[in-house]
Amino acid sequence: MQKIQGVSIIELLIVIAIGSILAVIAIPTYQKYVLKARISELIGAANSYKVEMAEKILLQDPHDINQEYQSGSNNIDTIRLKSVGDEYVIHVNSSLMDDNNQPVLMQLVGSMQGNSLNWQCRVDAAQKELLPSNCIEGLVNIA
Repeated sequence: MQKIQGVSIIELLIVIAIGSILAVIAIPTYQKYVLKARISELIGAANSYKVEMAEKILLQDPHDINQEYQSGSNNIDTIRLKSVGDEYVIHVNSSLMDDNNQPVLMQLVGSMQGNSLNWQCRVDAAQKELLPSNCIEGLVNIA
């Protein structure tokens, strides 16, 4: 008689348990990584409008800027350029949701300092961990 070899039910259950534990750890980490990449796309889109905002400041009344653009991106609905007092805001309206199912609100805010226009990121305080490091340095919370 030949001995039948195979995998016992206990060994199979152990492999399934280990796989489940790894999935519980890996899936949220992967989802946060994907969200950070999409937020980088928002920042890149906003950065591409910095030059246009500077042109509007130089060529128009700098206190009367209010223009909205439709986006062809899946994650970006509209991009709005506007002046608010002495600040110049590039607001990206996105369809992204964070871990708490709240919309991701991202703004680049420029202010004149001498002859230069300095930019800072503004996000909701709960979402600052999702920003790349180059945007965190100039972080200002949305009130």
